[in-house]
Amino acid sequence: MTKNVPYLTGGIFFSLLLPARKPRQKARDKLKGGTDNLREIDLMHALNYVLTGDDTSHMGNTIKKATSNYKQCSDFKSVYIELDNFQNVSTFASNKNNLEILSRISRLINNYLGTDKRKWLTKVLLETIILDIEISDTEHFDIDINQEIEKKNFPQIEHVCLPIFLFSILLFILKNRTDNSLGRPTFLSWHSKSSQGIWKFNNDALGNRFNSIQLTDLSEDDINNMFNSSSSQMNVVASTKPIDDEYIQNTLEENKQNTPQVTNNFFNASNGGVINLEINNLEISNNKPLVPIAQARYNKYKNTITISGVDISIPISISPDANISSEDEKYVQALYELYSEITNIDITSSNINSLLPNLKNHYETQNKSYFALEQKQRAIRDVFDDGEYQMEILKEDAFSGIEMTYLNHYTTGLERLNAILEKITTITLDNSTLKNIIGLIGNLEKRGICHVLVNDNVIRSWVTIDE
Repeated sequence: MTKNVPYLTGGIFFSLLLPARKPRQKARDKLKGGTDNLREIDLMHALNYVLTGDDTSHMGNTIKKATSNYKQCSDFKSVYIELDNFQNVSTFASNKNNLEILSRISRLINNYLGTDKRKWLTKVLLETIILDIEISDTEHFDIDINQEIEKKNFPQIEHVCLPIFLFSILLFILKNRTDNSLGRPTFLSWHSKSSQGIWKFNNDALGNRFNSIQLTDLSEDDINNMFNSSSSQMNVVASTKPIDDEYIQNTLEENKQNTPQVTNNFFNASNGGVINLEINNLEISNNKPLVPIAQARYNKYKNTITISGVDISIPISISPDANISSEDEKYVQALYELYSEITNIDITSSNINSLLPNLKNHYETQNKSYFALEQKQRAIRDVFDDGEYQMEILKEDAFSGIEMTYLNHYTTGLERLNAILEKITTITLDNSTLKNIIGLIGNLEKRGICHVLVNDNVIRSWVTIDE
């Protein structure tokens, strides 16, 4: 068992939600079973609903003991506590772009958390993550739409969108902190027990470093508008009939003469059909648009690229939990090589899970960044006619920026890789027109480029560099 304090688990997360609840009603009719619906089990029912979409309130007090044990991070698992059920992670993670989950989190916030306590909750969660030494400095958390940030940059945070931040924390816990009992030392350190046997949070200093942080929320109207925008985008399919270059050219010429706004038809990668859209000066080639030369925006929650107010859906993201294919093996073997060097053990797929927690977390982080970039690479190739070409330019630009760092001397391959991962997040990749799609290539994807370069044979090893 880890003795590090703090150690963020589901139980610690839940124990921090409890002090952030709305004020409890002191006067209620106990004889009639009255309740303010702000009990610990009420909040647990709400959290279960966030994770699964299933209402567990019909269980009543059945989960009372399980909730208490979970909060205290006791060595105890319950079928009533969804955060305890690891099999839910695949469903929850695969729905990361599903706005319904954000809606559930928003309802939990509005129904259970006090408006004057939400900022406190945000601050203590931020500081808990900072102080948790077993969370990598390069671990990413979402703090707003299209805005993710590494742990090491948390002190720079000025504002947080609470529903998105809570979503990101839940996903981290489900993926990385499946043993809730490891949070027991943290719970005991941060709570004291009254003579009546009631546990009370006592770490008043936690979160004080973020006094100036600003908090934003997603209202139900915001969520509904996001849903409606996403739905309307899916309904603009006009035809699945292929179009030829002559039709496109005639359409462009006709619209150019009649109106300054150009109506173009282009391929939708998600359904293989043709969409009629109005977009200013969008260049078309082979029934697909070219990567825009004007500013566009990527929305990872809707999984769309917005050009001149019109959403283009992109293929569903690739899961890091998917089986490693033969085309991915090179970057994985390069990682096995550097972990073998560090541990003096021949690391393979059969024993990768035996790595020490810090190295295992490092490996999972690399997979996350690789698949983030690979998903974008495939989407760009499918959506834009010159997408593959522009991605090659991006990768060439990236390697030019990290090449000298790669060639430096290091004691281990792990030191070399970490130096490169840090370097690439400081590079501005301007040579490719993909730079015009704001939010598409962030720091996570930049680090993924390093591993794609291994698959492309540009980089062959982190341990032994090419002479």
